[in-house]
Amino acid sequence: METIKTMLDAARQGQYAIGAFNVYNLETVDAVLSAANDLLSPVIIALGERYLEHFPIHAVAAIV
Repeated sequence: METIKTMLDAARQGQYAIGAFNVYNLETVDAVLSAANDLLSPVIIALGERYLEHFPIHAVAAIV
């Protein structure tokens, strides 16, 4: 598994961007990971603090 630092260093070297996508349920996690897989592109799964009330961090970690 790559770290974010490793991904960002590679992106800087390759002069490309890595998208960070806010997720808030199983469907959005699935959509982001599916698109990343289809495009063979790295992504950053992000979670807005306001979503934690309805989508606890342990649930996000289990899904991802």
